[in-house]
Amino acid sequence: MNTQKITQTKIEQTPLEKQTYEAKKGFKINLTAYAVVNSMLVTINMLTIPQFPWFLFPMSGWGFGLTMHYVFGVRRLGKQAKQAPA
Repeated sequence: MNTQKITQTKIEQTPLEKQTYEAKKGFKINLTAYAVVNSMLVTINMLTIPQFPWFLFPMSGWGFGLTMHYVFGVRRLGKQAKQAPA
């Protein structure tokens, strides 16, 4: 039986690791919703008014938000978790 001692440092890292996991999970959910909704918007646009690509407006706005979610949520927390003392 291999038991591992939990040190004080490991206990302090746990909230950051959990926060990083939750940020990645939230980003994946947001990315999936982005892909599904925008594919439906493209389809609706092409079936109704193909002359004007209005789907680009919500796609670019949501894409910007998705990018910010990744940069300030997932990426920054990942860097903080790596820099935290082991």
